[in-house]
Amino acid sequence: MRQRVNPATVGAFVLGGVVLAVLVTLVLGSGILFADDYPLVSFFEGDVTGLDAGSPVRYRGVPIGQVTEVRISLERDPRPATDTRIPVIYSLNLTRLRGLVRSGGMDFEEPGALDSLISLGLRAQMQGANLVTGQRAIELDLFPDAPDTRLDGALPVPELPAVPNAMAQLQDRALEAVNDFASIDFKGIAERLDSALAGVDGLLASGQIDRALIQLEATLGSVAGTADEVGVLAEDLRASTARVAEGVEGAAESSARTLAAVDSTLSTIRRTLNPDAPVLYRLDHTLRQLEDAARAVRDLAQYLEQNPSALLKGRGGGEEDR
Repeated sequence: MRQRVNPATVGAFVLGGVVLAVLVTLVLGSGILFADDYPLVSFFEGDVTGLDAGSPVRYRGVPIGQVTEVRISLERDPRPATDTRIPVIYSLNLTRLRGLVRSGGMDFEEPGALDSLISLGLRAQMQGANLVTGQRAIELDLFPDAPDTRLDGALPVPELPAVPNAMAQLQDRALEAVNDFASIDFKGIAERLDSALAGVDGLLASGQIDRALIQLEATLGSVAGTADEVGVLAEDLRASTARVAEGVEGAAESSARTLAAVDSTLSTIRRTLNPDAPVLYRLDHTLRQLEDAARAVRDLAQYLEQNPSALLKGRGGGEEDR
């Protein structure tokens, strides 16, 4: 008696075969089983944000590999401590490279091929971050004038020198500027501006500015009147000073004449009286005091003539003016 076949078992077997066929097709079509990867390392300056495992590696725009690892340092890193470049390890798909051999010799399978390509100017260059996704890529191209900056020590993988990308640096700065611009609180600025304008409108509507202007105009008029009065007073003081100086000068001249007459009288008395008489001694003393007083008046007249402002400032102020 024949055993009946379970339909569910048959269905599962058929479904598994279909899935396996699809997987085989995908694997064979992608070339993963036949791919021959060639690892390289390049040291990049600056910020490598957006350059992660899986980031594309291209040769003149053609995808030829991907980034496998981004590190701070390598296991056997011969670089000095002052070298802050970031090592990025990536792999090149030689299967895809073989299609480019005809265009110029991107052949890494031959011995010494990498050294020859580097001498021709092959360099790695980090591209600027995508403005939408932020992802970066590594671009390989020929730069015949670029220096060979490879390290002398042994590295775990071959090194391909890197060159800076001025356009990428400019793009990074533009992206930073966009981010900084986006972080500006325009809403808060607008609110503060509206508040300030509202305060100005309220001040204008209150009439305080008009009243302040009227008060200012009156104050300026008062100050102008006071200045005129001060000018008149100064003229009066100058005229009074001149009159006082003339009076003092006249008194000094009169004192000089009196002093001369007193000297003449004193001489006559000395000739008439006994030189040792007490009256003559007291008279001589009195006349000498008169002589000193007349000399002091004459000095005062000369000083006031040279420093008329001394009548207002005192003797100290006149000396500073001299």
